[in-house]
Amino acid sequence: MKGGRPLEFDWPNELRPALDFYLKRVHPILYDSHIGAPLWPSLHRCKRQMGASGIYTRIMQVTAKHLGRSINPHMFRDAAATFIAETTPERALLAAGVLQHRNFQITRNHYIRGQQHQMLHRYQDAIDALIADVTAEPLRLSKG
Repeated sequence: MKGGRPLEFDWPNELRPALDFYLKRVHPILYDSHIGAPLWPSLHRCKRQMGASGIYTRIMQVTAKHLGRSINPHMFRDAAATFIAETTPERALLAAGVLQHRNFQITRNHYIRGQQHQMLHRYQDAIDALIADVTAEPLRLSKG
């Protein structure tokens, strides 16, 4: 993980069958011994485990193939923080925990754009409503 800190979390039940399949069927093909075998092995013969740059490159390749656009790992972090801030602004502090930041200020300065985005939409909606009101009721000029 970022900063060399371990990350522990519960594995989602929906993804459990995929992990079980990988661990029981695919992983044993890649390694004769499970003891000390990395979870995500490298595709290169001279490397035992995929490094950070290998993971980054693979994510870029897979997202480009399946989504039509490369998405780097950092964009997933940004999306997670923005999603939390937009859907539950009162719980924006959760983003710091999800991103494993020790200081909420880092999260706020670099990731949380949700509230600004929401306020911009509210402002634009208010302007649209004013324009709709004005165009719905034509100006009446008094004859004087």
